[in-house]
Parts: sequence; C-alpha cells; structure tokens
Amino acid sequence: MGKEYRNSIRSRRSIRTAYAELINEKKDASKITVKEIVDRADISKSTFYCHYNDINDLELEIQNDVLRNAKECLDEFINNPESGLEVYLKKALDVIKKNENDYKLIASGIYPTSFLNQYKEYVIETLMNTPKFKTKNQEPAKRYAEIAFFACGYIDLICGYLQGYSKLSLDENVELAASFINDYLNK
Repeated sequence: MGKEYRNSIRSRRSIRTAYAELINEKKDASKITVKEIVDRADISKSTFYCHYNDINDLELEIQNDVLRNAKECLDEFINNPESGLEVYLKKALDVIKKNENDYKLIASGIYPTSFLNQYKEYVIETLMNTPKFKTKNQEPAKRYAEIAFFACGYIDLICGYLQGYSKLSLDENVELAASFINDYLNK
C-alpha cells in the first residue's frame, strides 16, 4: 500500500472523526462548516475538497457506507438457511457497535429522515420477498404491515439510542426488540 493511499485513508478518517465530534458538540449538522471540520481535523481546505465536494458529499459517503454494511448483514441473514432472527439482530448489533460513530452521524445528520425512510423501505421490501421471514399473516397487505411495524420500530428504537434519547443501552434495545418480535411471531 503506497504512502499516498495511506494518507488518503488517514485524511478521510480525520475528516469523518472531526465531523462526528462536531455533531456530538453541536447536535445539529446544518450548523457545521467546512472550516470547522478542517480546523478540527488539522488539515487544509484543499485536502477536504480533494475528497469531498461539500459536507453533503461527506454525509452521502457515510450514508452509503452504513447502507452497504446494513445490506451485507441482511443479505447474510437471508442467504444463510441456519440463521434465525436472533442471529441477524446480533450481527446487526455488532455492525452498529463497530461503526457507531457513522450510525450516530446518520441519525443526527443533515438528512436523517430521508435516509432512514430509504433504509426502512429497503428492509421492508427485502423481508417481504424473503419466504424465510415468517409473519402471522401471509396476505400481502397484512404481511407488509407486520414487517413495516417491526422494521420501522426496530430502526426507530436504534435511532433513539444513537440520538441519545433512549435510557437503555444498545444491547438492551436490541434485546427488547428481539423479544417483542419473537413474542409476537411465536404466539
């Protein structure tokens, strides 16, 4: 791996870390400027603009990374006949913990609602087309409603944690969600 490539990775990581720190401080991504990011990351503006067109571009990259990780996790659940819902939720928890700063950025970012709605629709559509994911109702409209209820509830529960609203830990939130889903589906 060349020095230039390592420097690029280091610069991107510094920019993302600076952005995360600023969001944690300000709680409002729309009030963060490129100048604040480059000052915090201790890089030049030209380095920032070498990697990103603007803050929206930075946020889009983070969203794409989060979505890619989430899709990989869901695909593993779907394609592995032995894995059940608990395995998927545990894997999802591990992915969130590993990338918690990115997930917090998404939950507190400039366009969280738009991204989260896209993500919810992706999860719902994927589960709708997965025979392995059993629901009480097989009639399409009711199946959709059940899956939407659990997918949206689970995602909103995790977002509440990431935004600092939940009094429960991430593990407790996931355990609670799994319990609700399993209790409902196994009655």
